[in-house]
Amino acid sequence: MHDESRISRKLYPAVFVFIIVWAMFGQLAAGGIAQELSPRSFWPAPKGTKVAVFGYSYSSGDVLMDPSLPIYGGESRIHTGFMAYMQTFSLWGRTSNFVIELPYSWGNSKGFFLEYPIKGDFSGFNDLGVTLAVNLFGAPSIDWLNVYCHPFARKQKEHKGSSH
Repeated sequence: MHDESRISRKLYPAVFVFIIVWAMFGQLAAGGIAQELSPRSFWPAPKGTKVAVFGYSYSSGDVLMDPSLPIYGGESRIHTGFMAYMQTFSLWGRTSNFVIELPYSWGNSKGFFLEYPIKGDFSGFNDLGVTLAVNLFGAPSIDWLNVYCHPFARKQKEHKGSSH
């Protein structure tokens, strides 16, 4: 009987860790956390690189509503302009970048509510996007003078990163 209590005491930490890990992953699955992937977000650029981007998008077409709502025949025309700024820097010797994006949308929507025509115009800023990306493996931080001299710049290697 004395041996069983020693074995069960040794299992307490493992059971505790299992419960914590199970709770964490259970919360992640329940919350539906997703990540937006951007092409070339972890591509090694020399530290100090600054990029400003301006863009425009136009979308039009049908709007799908919740079937329980008495709204149908929805149609929208949406214009979106955006501006973004990115800067690379060295974080613990690794290639890193910071991106901030601000979109602005305007347009109109129309449809029917209980067989009555409705129309609305809208304009305003969308959600501000902020991203910090850090290469964790490969792609050490380099400056402009060493871009062509660094072995990583001459030969493509595998690299991994993380962003939040």
